[in-house]
Formats: sequence, structure tokens, C-alpha cells
Amino acid sequence: MLLFLTIRACAALIALIYTLCSKGDIADFAVHYLAPTWIDVITFGVPVLTAMFGPAVGQHYPVLAAFSSFIFELPVILIAYQIHSARQDLIKQSKEGELPVQDEKTHLKDDAEENAGMSESSEDKDSLVVNLVDQPRAKLPWGKILRNVGKRLLCTPPLIAIILGIIWGSIGWKIPEVIGTFLTNLGNCVTPVATFCVGIFITDGKPFTRVWRKTIVYMLIKVIGMPLLAMALIAAFGLRSPVSEVGLVIASLPLAFPAFTFAKEYGRGEDVMATCISVGTIIMLPVVIFWAYCANWVFGSNHSSSSDPSSMMFL
Repeated sequence: MLLFLTIRACAALIALIYTLCSKGDIADFAVHYLAPTWIDVITFGVPVLTAMFGPAVGQHYPVLAAFSSFIFELPVILIAYQIHSARQDLIKQSKEGELPVQDEKTHLKDDAEENAGMSESSEDKDSLVVNLVDQPRAKLPWGKILRNVGKRLLCTPPLIAIILGIIWGSIGWKIPEVIGTFLTNLGNCVTPVATFCVGIFITDGKPFTRVWRKTIVYMLIKVIGMPLLAMALIAAFGLRSPVSEVGLVIASLPLAFPAFTFAKEYGRGEDVMATCISVGTIIMLPVVIFWAYCANWVFGSNHSSSSDPSSMMFL
């Protein structure tokens, strides 16, 4: 868990710096952060790691990696998107004349543009309103933002499922066969349904033609940058096998389907999330095999194989 908490912290810093340099807004930061880092450790991670390292590794390590998402990344993403949503509400209110956010500089800018014979597009007007919303007289409702984030965290299905699973496992009760079969079949539906939804969005909106440049950049970061960062941190922490190999393989897994759900819900980045999920899923097999060989070559021969449960805390 420590490994992926560190990876996500580094990725958040990089996304923040890039957003500031590119003069993007808070929603752009959420997209830059979400696209390369929300790893599909459950849908793909469990079967892949189980096939490679056995059930003891495949059924435990992905859950620990998922916890790092819920502990660190999910709150950051939700706060960013909730701030974006609150700003959009303020923009709407300002357009309806409910917020007196005009100031002298705005009037001077309007006069200058009018004298120059310039006509603002709808995008320019939205940009201008965003600047107005940032004025002190249009404060963001931080209380409402934090409440919404808290409610969303408490209502996140994967987090609820993991917590319930931990509680059930701690009690030691055996799941009845009927319930176990139902949960297994329900879990098997997740990937096909999610893939179907993403496929519908791709064929309907043709996002590849709009965001293919961003898709290439995000995919390069995801399939090359993230595993290299994981490899550097594994070496820095001095992690032993199997954590070193497992950590590198997990870092190379494709983008998770919930990334598209978040982007679609808040109306920013759904195009690029859909394309990254699709491309990542298609190229997953060669990418995972490549980094698995790299992990075995770099760490496998230098560290003795050990499945000590105490080492799992580093993932």
C-alpha cells in the first residue's frame, strides 16, 4: 500500500504542476491525475496476478493496492470534481444575474473589446465568467463541497464491498453457497457491462477523432511512465519479491472503468477516459507480459522469493 500511495502522491504533484503550467482549471487537474493512475486492480488485477503468482497473491495484493486508491486518490479526485461542479453552478447563477460579480476591470475589458470590434464566442464568455466567479464576492460553498465528497466516499460501492468483506472475513463465517454463487455471478457481470457502456459511448460520440493526441500522451504515461516510477520506488524502498514483481505488474495494468464513470458524471474528460480504457484494455496483454519480464529480470534474480505477509504493507 505504501508503494502505491507514494506513486499516487508523485502523480498528483506532476498533474498539479502540469495543470498550473498549462493554465488549466481544477477539472483539468482531475483528468490529468485520473487518466494515468486509476489502475484496474480488481477487474483485471485479480485474474492476472492469480494466473501469474497464484491465488494467495492474486486475491490479496490487488485489494491492498485498491485501498491506496480509496484512501488517497479518490478523495482528491472527488474534491477536484466537486469544486468544478460548484464553479459551474456559480457560472450558471452569474449568467442568470443572481451574482453581482462585475467589477471595474471587467467593464474596462468589455469596453476595450467592444471598441476593437471583437465578438465573444460562448467559450470566451464562459472563460470570462469563470474569472468573475473567482472573485471574493463569489465564494465557493466549501461546506457543501466537503459534505458531497463525504457522502460520495461513504456511498462508493467498491469501498463498501471491501469493508463488508473485511468485516465478514474477520468474523470467520462461511458465506452460504447460494449467496456465494450469486455474488460470483454478479461480479462476473461487472466487466462486460462496463465495457459495453464504454463501447456505446465511443461509437456514439466518436471520441477518438477528438482526443487522439491526449489519448497517446496519457497512454504513454500509463504504460511506460507509471511502471518506471514504480520500478524506481521499488528500488528506493528496497522491496523484496514478490512485492517487487507484483507492484510493477499492477502499475502496468490498464485504466479502470470507474474513471469513465467519474468523468461522465461531472462532464469533463469522458472522451479521453473512454479511449484510454479501450486502448489500455486492447494492449493490456503485451504490456503486462513485457513488464512482468522486466520485473523478473530486474528484481527476480536479485531478491529471494518470499511470500511473507508482513511485506504486503509496502504494496
